[in-house]
Amino acid sequence: MDGMFWSVLIGLFIIFNGFAVVLRKRIPFWILGIILCVASPIMVLPLASLVSASEAGKEAAIIMLVLVANGLIYIVVGIIHAIQHANRKKRMAK
Repeated sequence: MDGMFWSVLIGLFIIFNGFAVVLRKRIPFWILGIILCVASPIMVLPLASLVSASEAGKEAAIIMLVLVANGLIYIVVGIIHAIQHANRKKRMAK
């Protein structure tokens, strides 16, 4: 069960972060973070319901929390980047 946990976690990380890398030019990071925070429970909870063992439920909750934390990091980085970009534009206008 431990190997399955890590393979699912790494697989979902690759999928979600690959999605963010591909769309980073079209969509701001903070919006990608919101999408990640919403999509990760939608992806993980049905996966957890397929396995009925109690340990699998705990592992699915951990995977979901890690992916939501990853989305929150995207939101914070996106907001910081937007603030820096606005300050840079303001300095160039002066």
